[in-house]
Amino acid sequence: KLIFPRGQRDRGTLHIRVLGSLATELQHLGPLVIERENTHFGYRAVERIRLIQAPLRREDRQAKQPKPLPAADKQELTELRQSLDHVENPEMRAVLERIGESILRRKKATIEGQKPVKKQS
Repeated sequence: KLIFPRGQRDRGTLHIRVLGSLATELQHLGPLVIERENTHFGYRAVERIRLIQAPLRREDRQAKQPKPLPAADKQELTELRQSLDHVENPEMRAVLERIGESILRRKKATIEGQKPVKKQS
């Protein structure tokens, strides 16, 4: 939020909530952020930045949770497993099956209009 001194509409303080290591990066980029904000406003609206290190609110965290990908089609999974029958190494076959299932799930999500999200480790 942008807070101005009482009775003024310039030389305000921009309060930014940040997480962890992003605070250090934003601190180094402070002059650039101030310059861009003032360019946006067309006058010296922001004089300084105040960084507030705080975790996201619960509702913000929940909003960022990606929807799970839909299950792959059973027929396509069966075809995938049959195509991997010739792989002799069981560990390699299992890895290829997981990769293939992931591709099928992403494909189905794309067809259904859901934006595929990378699985976080």
